[in-house]
Amino acid sequence: MYMFFVSDDIEKSKEHYRHLKAQLAPFGRTEEELLVFQGVSPIVGDTEEEAIRKYNELQALIDPYESLKFVSGYMGNVDFSKYSLDTPAIEVDFPKVNSIQSHFYEHLEIIKKENLKVGELYARLFGPAKRDAFVGTPTQIADEMERWITEEAADGFMLQFPLLPRDLEDFVNKVVPILQERGIYRKEYTGSTLREHLGLKKPQNRFTKSKVTH
Repeated sequence: MYMFFVSDDIEKSKEHYRHLKAQLAPFGRTEEELLVFQGVSPIVGDTEEEAIRKYNELQALIDPYESLKFVSGYMGNVDFSKYSLDTPAIEVDFPKVNSIQSHFYEHLEIIKKENLKVGELYARLFGPAKRDAFVGTPTQIADEMERWITEEAADGFMLQFPLLPRDLEDFVNKVVPILQERGIYRKEYTGSTLREHLGLKKPQNRFTKSKVTH
């Protein structure tokens, strides 16, 4: 099986990784039977300046209140329209959430620590709006991906490209060859299913009746 989460903090992701792996043994599973994937939104540039320019161009397209509708779903369905963009986010009345609580409390911690304003929430917390270490040159991005693997913050990645097909093509043509050269990314597939591609064993169905021998 595999799990997917998004965080731009490698140290926090290491904690999640260790916590998830530690829960397997009591259920008769090994660590290799759970793969943890990190969600990233790579923006590739031939230079770091070009990558940042691409990032800033995407940022300029974001409508503040439309983006806050997305934030609302993670923060207890808050009506952000009644707050000005300059309102300190800590003053927002966040209700108790019944889903994605880990995301909620992680985001709330960031809001308190960085004293974010309402208008800064989407850009700081979510997806392609976030400026992180996956915005850079092909080598910089490959270095960061390798770091997350070698330091056991993730077993792999779920790629969420901000702008298609541009960012997908840039990643495939410029980052993938570096990862392949380092032995991190495969050069060919040997199976035909997702389970086979991930190298996961097919678990025995506990609801299947065992054969009775006579």
